[in-house]
Amino acid sequence: MSSNVLRQFTPLLACEMARIMRSGGRAILLGGSFSITTDALHSVGTNVFQIKSIFPVNIGGLLAYIIEVVRTDSTLYLQDNHRKSVEKFMSRQRKLLGQTELVCKNNRIQSRMQSS
Repeated sequence: MSSNVLRQFTPLLACEMARIMRSGGRAILLGGSFSITTDALHSVGTNVFQIKSIFPVNIGGLLAYIIEVVRTDSTLYLQDNHRKSVEKFMSRQRKLLGQTELVCKNNRIQSRMQSS
């Protein structure tokens, strides 16, 4: 993914992580830019995630970062248009890939392969 796409995607990912993770839940993230990821984690709310550690790693000669985060017990307030933002992002990605379609059933977003 390009850095522009990552800047659009990571806040949505962080919001979904905050929504589904229990208080005290841990996540290990791997990414090429820790600043994009940490900015996305803070965009959800300053006290929603606690960043425990950031480790630089070398993967095939490329610099990447492992980020360990813990979900705090603070309350998460989702924006009203959160689901629409996710659907809009997925629709743009689907058009680029042309392979999957987005299905929304029982308030869950699912992706499935289109039959040719």
